[in-house]
Amino acid sequence: MTNLALIDGDILVWLASYEKQYMHEVIDSIDYKLKEILENTNSFHYRFFVGGKNNFRYHIRKDYKANRKDAEKPALFDVTKQYFIETLNAFVSNGVETDDTIVATAKYVKDKGLYNPIVCSTDKDYKIKAGTIYSWERQMMGKIFPSSLTETSQEEADYNLLHMLLIGDRGDNIVTCKGVGKAKADKILSGKSRYGMIRAVCDTYKQFYKDKWLVKLTEVFHLINLIDDYNRVAIPKEFNFSL
Repeated sequence: MTNLALIDGDILVWLASYEKQYMHEVIDSIDYKLKEILENTNSFHYRFFVGGKNNFRYHIRKDYKANRKDAEKPALFDVTKQYFIETLNAFVSNGVETDDTIVATAKYVKDKGLYNPIVCSTDKDYKIKAGTIYSWERQMMGKIFPSSLTETSQEEADYNLLHMLLIGDRGDNIVTCKGVGKAKADKILSGKSRYGMIRAVCDTYKQFYKDKWLVKLTEVFHLINLIDDYNRVAIPKEFNFSL
């Protein structure tokens, strides 16, 4: 089956516009990254996705991603995003996260037998869904992370989701069980069946939130979980082709 690269444009808008003074530099950066992605995923078909308006998560928590609101955008950020939309035909994810649209599109093309979808992003959140992920080379805090093409099984995805329910996501300002970090969450979930892990997560929330544990757990689940139901999430039906 032909590979289809589903590319997280939100990250590339930042990457392509960062410390750039001229639009031709931005375009060169985008072209280089697209060529790299298509070659490393062996894909000819692709689609970019960028964030839109009215993400439902802000209706659940007004302080969702509030820790990012003061982050200074690159000077060419807005015009770069418009370039993705108007010139590169990026699909705009309204009402949901870009992540939701990408995983819903991946599920749709796989269920219909149209393509073999490959999610292309450096965002760890995609690992809560089973599938293939391509992550391009990046540098964080002086450390270089090489590009990788990995497969997340359903069992791994279930574990990753439950793990995130325990530790939250500070990048999105989602705080859960105070004091439960990666190591403690691993210990809570270790050696248990899927049902046992779910029970352990519920017990942990009961410990922290008492009689309000279910309300808190439900809130965090809706903030963290990615919606891959393509009957609920608007997705593209057409994909670009590159030689």
